[in-house]
Amino acid sequence: MLAELRFCEALCVQRLQLNDQLNEIIDPFDGQPLRRMPDGRFYSVGPDKTDQQGKILYNPSHGADSAGDIVSQ
Repeated sequence: MLAELRFCEALCVQRLQLNDQLNEIIDPFDGQPLRRMPDGRFYSVGPDKTDQQGKILYNPSHGADSAGDIVSQ
């Protein structure tokens, strides 16, 4: 999944301390930069393109357009 690849990219950029480049890593679902949770994890708005601030997790078994964000582990 493209969102997971973007999480990997964001984690690499973060570990290399290139934090100014984090805003260049784009959420594939809405074209905005990936969001960050207070605990440092990244998340994508998911296929429903609605930002639930990482509080509702996307579950693909509920359908491709089900509600929820995709959160990095």
